[in-house]
Amino acid sequence: MPSRLALCGLFGFGALVVPGLVVGCTLTSDPYNPLEATAPLQPDEVPAADAGAPPQVMEPSPAPVNPCPGQSELAGCEVELLPGECSVDTDCESLHCREARCQPPSCDDGRQNQDEASADCGGSVCARCAVGASCRGGEDCAAGVCGDDGTCEAPRCDDGVANGDERSVDCGGEACGRCASGSPCSADAECVSDRCLGGSCRPRQCEDGERNGSEADIDCGGNDAGCPRCGAGDSCGSDADCTSANCVNGTCSSCGDGARNGTETGVDCGGACGPCAPGDACRVDADCQSEACQDGLCCGGTREDCTRCARRLARTISCSSNGANGAAQCDAFLACLADNSDVCSVRYAPGCSDDPGGVCNHTAFGGNSGPGVALADAILGTAACTFGEE
Repeated sequence: MPSRLALCGLFGFGALVVPGLVVGCTLTSDPYNPLEATAPLQPDEVPAADAGAPPQVMEPSPAPVNPCPGQSELAGCEVELLPGECSVDTDCESLHCREARCQPPSCDDGRQNQDEASADCGGSVCARCAVGASCRGGEDCAAGVCGDDGTCEAPRCDDGVANGDERSVDCGGEACGRCASGSPCSADAECVSDRCLGGSCRPRQCEDGERNGSEADIDCGGNDAGCPRCGAGDSCGSDADCTSANCVNGTCSSCGDGARNGTETGVDCGGACGPCAPGDACRVDADCQSEACQDGLCCGGTREDCTRCARRLARTISCSSNGANGAAQCDAFLACLADNSDVCSVRYAPGCSDDPGGVCNHTAFGGNSGPGVALADAILGTAACTFGEE
């Protein structure tokens, strides 16, 4: 039978009547002890029978009530767990309690443990996380992008990461367009240049700064390379390699390219390009078809450049052919025509020599019948210069 103290602890204080037994309970400040409450009565605690009272039959006591069912959290009932034992997930470092035992962490336990960024993904052990999962940085995410909201984002063509089907950062694949030169590639179609060489996008053959393919020189010439023609001074194999259509001794000549370049004195003439026509620029007589270069322009023709250069062109006659007679007037008259060739493109041009007030009025040089002007006219005729008006 329980002791009086145990019964009082279980059922409260006051008077408790049990068949054949009256128990008095007294308020006490002692703490409740569940073990004492279930202890059997000791022999000296059995109450003495009253004198003259009839003998009493003791009824068997009911089974004691366990005050600590299961793993109760009541004061005094805590059960200390052994290493590896658990009752809830939070008892385990892995946050995984199964069959009262802590389970080791894994990447498929449905829990965020180890150094995972989200349950079963991210961190240094598990696979990267899918779109929408929590993340701490791009290294936690399958696409390599952890958004500002701390979740993994889907690949984009402007996220600065080579993801999705991209071959390089934000390029290649079907969504993001072709890659620039220098980007990794596996096929020509991945490159803006349509040229993937050695796993890298390269500039187009005619833009790569190298002499390759059938090029005649760096990035120019060739019949099947599709490159532009080569300029003056570039190597060539035929006239077709040159802008000037003039390949001379394996080098493109500047002659014929429509520009004044190289050793030319005029456009596509002079220097190495052959003699120039009257009026074209020159440095030496050899630059001119007439073999006469005067005042930086080639002499010749029948008009202005003939009148200007009559003394150079009439090689069989000169102002001194008549000795001193009229030589000074001849030379002065022809010099006046040369100095005013813009007006005196021909001998009798209006305002030149025949009209009063002309820039080279013949009367100032002895007149048309004087020996000087007559000799000058002979020189102009020998040079085949036209005398008539414009």
